Amino acid sequence: MSKKWMYLFVFAVLLIPMILTACGATPEPTEAPQVEPTAAPEEPEPTAAPEEPEPTAAPEEPAAEGPYDDVDPTGATVLWWHQHTKEREEGLLEMVAEFNETNEWGIEVSAEYAGGYSEIYDKMIAAIAADDPTLLPNLTVGYANQVAKYQLTESLVDMDYFVDSPVWGLTEDEINDFPQGIFEADVSPVFGDGHFRMAYPPNRSMEAMYYNQD
Repeated sequence: MSKKWMYLFVFAVLLIPMILTACGATPEPTEAPQVEPTAAPEEPEPTAAPEEPEPTAAPEEPAAEGPYDDVDPTGATVLWWHQHTKEREEGLLEMVAEFNETNEWGIEVSAEYAGGYSEIYDKMIAAIAADDPTLLPNLTVGYANQVAKYQLTESLVDMDYFVDSPVWGLTEDEINDFPQGIFEADVSPVFGDGHFRMAYPPNRSMEAMYYNQD
């Protein structure tokens, strides 16, 4: 009950006996017509308290945020063209074998030496021009200027779909583990919405100078 209705209710309760008492104490006049006593005002009905709103159910979490979050990769095969040779290829194949044996989805990666960067680039350009997806690998390597040319025909997938995915992506700690200059080096401001991740850095080369102090 609001304060306003409470005051009206109390006032009405106090007013009723005062009116009744006043009517009973007044003598009837001898000649004047009898005056009917004034009816007591009706007691206002208390206003019902507003009903409590039913609690709103929490919205369900979206099943997926990105175009690949609902994909089931079980049993998938991945062809990767790379340029590594000798000891580096041996180490690479060891990592690929470990992944193939331990990943929970049974994904099978085939790491295939496809030549140097220039040879891989020529093969990619030819396959893209042929418009035949069977000629293209699922993953490949390339310099930033090379992969940018692939995207001129929209032949790449934005890697941020995977980096930022709540299902497949990286945690904040994993992202912070990268030197940020390297991590953002393959992001292009030209394609997509101005933040198109053309590639992902598996390794980086650098120039160094050294000398024998002796």
